Amino acid sequence: RDITNDKLRAVQVSEEKKKADQLLENMLPPSITRRLNNGEIIADYHEHITCLFADFCDFDDIVSSHSAESLVQLLNEIICSFDDLSIKRGVEKIKVIGGCFFVASGIPDYREDHAEAALLFGLDLLDNIGEYNSLHNTSIQLKIGINCGSVVAGIIGTTKLLYGIFF
Repeated sequence: RDITNDKLRAVQVSEEKKKADQLLENMLPPSITRRLNNGEIIADYHEHITCLFADFCDFDDIVSSHSAESLVQLLNEIICSFDDLSIKRGVEKIKVIGGCFFVASGIPDYREDHAEAALLFGLDLLDNIGEYNSLHNTSIQLKIGINCGSVVAGIIGTTKLLYGIFF
């Protein structure tokens, strides 16, 4: 009987670990998750990357013209489509703050075509927001900035982990 309980506990612990690992992989790049699980301190210098910032134009007007629920629904629909595009182009979503969607190309894993991937991602965003506008009869516009250079990237904090980059 004790052996059965021990096996059951081991299975439950294993299932909970899988859930926790999956949650961590949803928050962090997989290569970073593996390193973090190995006890590494994540702090890397990247010499050649490209950052892209996509801001909603007139974001304050968008916020003030929607109820809380409709604003979150609108942003969720758009940001989820941006997330899908980031996966398609292989760029790393760093953060969404207010009306700004921030990605980096070439981290955590180097890629020679980091600038091209970021540029194509930016063009995808413009196409995507155009499709959204046509579908919803809106006129949301994006302003996009791209910069190439070097950064330090790492995990900051012990709660609500953040994979951040620092210029």
